[in-house]
Amino acid sequence: MTAMVTSDIRALIAANPAVRSFVAGLRGGRPAGDVPAGAALGVLAAARPAFLAALHAEARQPLLVVVARADAARALTQQIQIWSPHPEAVLRLPDPDALPYERVAWGRDTICERMRVLTAMAVWPLEHERRWPPLVVTSTRGLMQRTIPPGDLRAELHSLRVGQRVVLNDLLARWLRIGYRPATTVEAPGTFSRRGGILDIYPPHRPDPVRIELFGDEIESLRTFSPVTQRSESRIERFRVTPAHEALAWRGPEALPALRALDYDNCLPATRFAFDEDLKHLEQGEPFRGIEFYLPYLYPAPASPLDYLPPEGVLLVEDPLELSTVLGELAAQADALATDLMRQGELPRGLRSPTFGVDELLAAVRARRHRVLGHTGWTDAPAGTAPLEEVFGPAPTYGGQIKRLVDDLLLRQRAGAWIVLASRQAGRLAELLTERGAAFVWGDALPTPEDLLDAAALDEEVETIDLAAPPAPPRPGITLVQGTLAEGWVLEGPVPHPPNPSPFIPHPLTPSPPPKLPGTAQAERGNAPPLHSVERGPGGEVDS
Repeated sequence: MTAMVTSDIRALIAANPAVRSFVAGLRGGRPAGDVPAGAALGVLAAARPAFLAALHAEARQPLLVVVARADAARALTQQIQIWSPHPEAVLRLPDPDALPYERVAWGRDTICERMRVLTAMAVWPLEHERRWPPLVVTSTRGLMQRTIPPGDLRAELHSLRVGQRVVLNDLLARWLRIGYRPATTVEAPGTFSRRGGILDIYPPHRPDPVRIELFGDEIESLRTFSPVTQRSESRIERFRVTPAHEALAWRGPEALPALRALDYDNCLPATRFAFDEDLKHLEQGEPFRGIEFYLPYLYPAPASPLDYLPPEGVLLVEDPLELSTVLGELAAQADALATDLMRQGELPRGLRSPTFGVDELLAAVRARRHRVLGHTGWTDAPAGTAPLEEVFGPAPTYGGQIKRLVDDLLLRQRAGAWIVLASRQAGRLAELLTERGAAFVWGDALPTPEDLLDAAALDEEVETIDLAAPPAPPRPGITLVQGTLAEGWVLEGPVPHPPNPSPFIPHPLTPSPPPKLPGTAQAERGNAPPLHSVERGPGGEVDS
């Protein structure tokens, strides 16, 4: 017997009166979900992944979550995906690989992931009736980067479907225009090939390339295929072609006057030669490695990720003070780097900034429909109690005392608690509970990183809208789950459940660092004292 633990806990979060009121405000179109603009929600840091997954599922609106640093964005995205019923809609907009002003080409993975995320945000308003809205996490650096405006991106999208008639030369010319490179064999994103009536293309937002078989001028079949073996895999009915890069090379001629007006007198001969070669490519409208350096020049008004959030979307800032601080640090680093590179003769004078300025970006953030996840809002935000501050509480730790853990489990079981222990050592915990005569059930294992990667594919063939009713709160008892959660928390507040109206309290648990070990989760009912976490550490000793 197994239980759907994450869906059960999401249901408990959504049923909390404070959360329900906040979501109702968002869905009703109230600008801040009954929370004054800039005020803090007060969501406990450990509970934010589960809260965001529940908010995403209940509000059914695009969410953009801004955290300070890239490592935090990556970790938060993975944890939200674990809790989410739609992990394919939970995305991370990665930072550019190069520092501002660095002439370092971005890696293929970064280019593809950024295109995948920007495309998902750009097309959702066109497909909101059949696709779950995206939840995008990005860092301060990702937010600062100038990029292709959403209108320009949407203008270059086109779909191909079985039975559609195409003009072959026009189609190939269009692919060249939006940055695809011809290749003998399609193995990398951003390439295409033609062999008679067979076309292969690898859009960067897709997990696999697509093979198009023509019968005359009609698309007879569409199949995905392996870029490694080149073997066809599954049939599809339609797919979307996106630009190969957020820097559209065909806009190059428009950028030339401003680029030629730069002061190159200080540049080393090798630097001037490299710039001259780039300008030749731009003049011809040809894509080339490192073209993203010229993003500030390719569009009259470059966009930020904020511009991809539709009016009904929700912007969530984790910590305004940290955001402001990191913005200032990154801007100062960029200015210092530009000065050094110009002094060394590696940059011309007068280059436009590849990022938005601190004041400009903060003003744009505050002008949007936004709220603060943490406990401290903007410095000038109205005083008041954070509406979700009492919803979640911290989870204490055991300090490696496994006997206390088992004793507390038995105590809470007798008190009618629902306890969920999520651990990579779930098998060992099962043995310990059995030795003490504690009854328990197994819950569905949490997804692995590989599972999350598989779920992340943006597939036009899959409609992800699911309006099924949330599950009923689970019955009390002990549930073991194989998997890893990041931190622990307790859900406070009443959640009605017949016949006993006492609240269920979800409580994911983690060990105390060091060492950094997988977490556990508990959900309890009633007023029993909080449960701690435990993990078996190296050498068979118990750490927490």
